[in-house]
Amino acid sequence: MSNPQSGKREVLAISVLSRKLITFDIEGVRTFLEIASIAHREVAKLCKESEAKALEVGKGLPVDALYSRARSRLITPGPEDAEKARK
Repeated sequence: MSNPQSGKREVLAISVLSRKLITFDIEGVRTFLEIASIAHREVAKLCKESEAKALEVGKGLPVDALYSRARSRLITPGPEDAEKARK
């Protein structure tokens, strides 16, 4: 990354992240946190894109075909059962 005070912010280069590059000082932890934050944002964006594509495909299918397909076995408990132990 370019120097933030240089006026022009840009990516100058990339490097392979390895344990050797991350030190256990505060700057290394901050670097790792920034990389993790960027990865989190990118993964969330990819998930939203995949969700939108799946919804688009689902809306294009005949409704009767959806009901004939396999359903999830997960059952969401009602409010009165939410605190009870699961089997």
